[in-house]
Amino acid sequence: TMDDPMGRKTVMGLVRKACKERIYPVGRLDRETTGLLLFTNDGDMAKKLTHPRFKAGKIYEVELDKNVTSSHLKLL
Repeated sequence: TMDDPMGRKTVMGLVRKACKERIYPVGRLDRETTGLLLFTNDGDMAKKLTHPRFKAGKIYEVELDKNVTSSHLKLL
């Protein structure tokens, strides 16, 4: 999120002074996850990559601390 209703730090606060142009995150990370965030100064491109209407494909890679069972898969 770009704004946090609870006043916690956001990624936008961390990159606020990274460059002179306005930058936009492409995607998001939940608070308790790690990974790569892509930023762009092209707002139209960010929208095309993130808005569901444009149906941009996404690939997720996940590491778990335990094996996935068929019972887990049935819960999805």
